[in-house]
Amino acid sequence: MGASSTSLFHWHDWRKKTLYEFSIATYLMVNTFPKLIYAYDFYASIDLGSFELN
Repeated sequence: MGASSTSLFHWHDWRKKTLYEFSIATYLMVNTFPKLIYAYDFYASIDLGSFELN
C-alpha cells in the first residue's frame, strides 16, 4: 500500500510540474506570438513600401 501511494504522489507531482511548465510556455507564447506577428507585418510593410517607391 505504501509503495503505490508514493508512486501516485510522484505521478501527481510530475503532473503538477508538467502543468506548471505548460502554463509558463503558454504564457510566453501568448505574450511573444502577437509581437512576432506584429514585427513580421511591420517589416513586410516596410519592404512593400520601399518596393512600391521604386
